[in-house]
Amino acid sequence: MKTIYQIIPIALFGLLFRTGNAQDELTKAFRQSYYNESYQKYDEALKDIKAVYDVNSYVVNLRMGWLSYENGDFMESNRFYEKAIELKPNSIEARLGYAYPLNSLLDIEKLISNYQMILKINPNHALSNYRLALIYYNKKDFNQAVKYLETILNIYPFDYDSLVLMAVVNIGLGNIEEAKKNYRMALLYYPDYETILAELYKL
Repeated sequence: MKTIYQIIPIALFGLLFRTGNAQDELTKAFRQSYYNESYQKYDEALKDIKAVYDVNSYVVNLRMGWLSYENGDFMESNRFYEKAIELKPNSIEARLGYAYPLNSLLDIEKLISNYQMILKINPNHALSNYRLALIYYNKKDFNQAVKYLETILNIYPFDYDSLVLMAVVNIGLGNIEEAKKNYRMALLYYPDYETILAELYKL
């Protein structure tokens, strides 16, 4: 007769075996989906992941969100990214992915809210600060744009893209001398960049 000490290891081995098989299937599906994605066979890559779809799997929803976006199905991409965010509310990577379909759908208010949620998780997240600054620049809300750019430039004072964007924002605010300083600093990064030299010359 088997003792309790013999039964538990057997049961545990069976559980580990089933878990291992599930992991193998998931790995196989992801590997195949990467292969199909590399050849831009997005329908096939989606089928690979759908075969192992688990509504409660963060990584599966994340992958489905990205592949749906690449396949041009932005609404479906939204749905999967939203599920990934529901499963891992503090995931910045899921919110960065979510930004792609939102941007393609021109859902600017949701896009702003999405980046602001990232900044609640990490106030110094440079990419989110930059993209919010760019959104507000395009909306001609220059004061809001400055707020996000200052956050970046406080921690990355020599960031080229942020310096150039700050220059055009300062021009929008009428701060011409500050814009010149921004452009001159940017030129230290690319000393012979003709576009910036031309913009500086105009001022």
